[in-house]
Amino acid sequence: MSPDTFTTEPLYTVPEVAHYLRCSPRTIFDLIHRGDLHAVKIGRLTRITAGQLAAYLNRT
Repeated sequence: MSPDTFTTEPLYTVPEVAHYLRCSPRTIFDLIHRGDLHAVKIGRLTRITAGQLAAYLNRT
């Protein structure tokens, strides 16, 4: 996705994804840093789109 692309997909916070997956936020950050889960940065904020989460779940 290019920086100029706009999406209407829901954006989830790291704690929201961690709660959904029943793991810690640290685990989510580890997945992001390893490249297993793709995330977008908005300033200092890290967000995961619904599509990115679904893609991760389909791969695992």
